[in-house]
Amino acid sequence: MPNTIPIVSHHSLLPALHDLVNSGALGRLWADESVWKGLDIDYHPPHVERLYTDLDNGTRVMLHRLHPCAPDKALWHTHPWPCAVLVLAGKYEHSTGFIDRNGLHCNARSELVAGSSYEIVDPLAWHAVRPIDAPAYSVMLVGKPWPTKSAAPKPAPQRPLDAAEVEDLRRCFGDLLVWDRPMVCTAACDRHIAAGGDPRTGPGFDVRVSLTDGFAKQTPYETHAVETIASSLSTEAEET
Repeated sequence: MPNTIPIVSHHSLLPALHDLVNSGALGRLWADESVWKGLDIDYHPPHVERLYTDLDNGTRVMLHRLHPCAPDKALWHTHPWPCAVLVLAGKYEHSTGFIDRNGLHCNARSELVAGSSYEIVDPLAWHAVRPIDAPAYSVMLVGKPWPTKSAAPKPAPQRPLDAAEVEDLRRCFGDLLVWDRPMVCTAACDRHIAAGGDPRTGPGFDVRVSLTDGFAKQTPYETHAVETIASSLSTEAEET
């Protein structure tokens, strides 16, 4: 019989994240400024500004602005809870890996652009994100914490964003995104199209993301190739 690798099934948060965006629920949440809190995460590159709110079902929604950093400086980390992420604007290098007795190994690297989505379904999954050229914007849906302790060291508490910083972040997300229909697109791209311009040659925006059927799909306007670089890693046999 051929060798098989057992697959552990996990509840997926991706459909819930896409439904949150497509259904207009995120837009309704966004309209209520009182439910959002801010956090400035700067203990390690990349610098991340976060707006977040808790939902009634025990999950949390986070909006992130991630700032570029040097190629070898992005923080490798795990998460204490399952999560699903949708890139809303910009692009970033996404690396995944694992730890064994020899240290941390990177086993895959991708360039994610607006419309890309992924999820973390294992408390032992290590990853790092590095925005490229300009800040990247994303929405993350976070599940309930895993019962197992995170393998990554816990950082010191981070400071809340002040009122001016929250307002600036809200203005950026508000200008960047269209919340009232199942389409995520830059406002500048929308204005360019409304004026009769070719969507493929928008003013600095070459990605238009259509969210349909509960899944994030890259449209023909997409011009960035998503390249996955997988390295083959071998591990030594466990000593007996």
